[in-house]
Amino acid sequence: MNHLRDAIVLGTAFLLLFSAFTVVQNLATSVFDESAGFWALGTLYIVFSFANLAASWMVKGLGLRLSLFLGGLTYIIYVVANVISVSFPDNSTLHYGLLIPTAALLGVSTSTSALHPSTSTVGWIHSCSSHYVDIMCCC
Repeated sequence: MNHLRDAIVLGTAFLLLFSAFTVVQNLATSVFDESAGFWALGTLYIVFSFANLAASWMVKGLGLRLSLFLGGLTYIIYVVANVISVSFPDNSTLHYGLLIPTAALLGVSTSTSALHPSTSTVGWIHSCSSHYVDIMCCC
């Protein structure tokens, strides 16, 4: 039962985390001036693309749990940076100063948290769910 609880907790955490991030993505492209949101999201995905090349080494060095924790923490940092930026709508220097560095940090941590196959988080959740579906269907 411990694996089922772990899968539920991890799945719920990812649901809440990515729900907040999706709202922030929409916010970044609609509230800020036309280029701040574009540059922030562009930085995030470019850094994410290149960080994927080293993600397996980072995960091996940090460990899976610490990688997941730091990955979730950087999502929270990015969301908070967006909330702070929204609080000061006329300060474009603040927007770029907060959003670009936190987007780069998020790009690196995203490659190590759940999206890279070397972490096996997605595979672990899939194997847990498949195991419980097999048990339920065989009964």
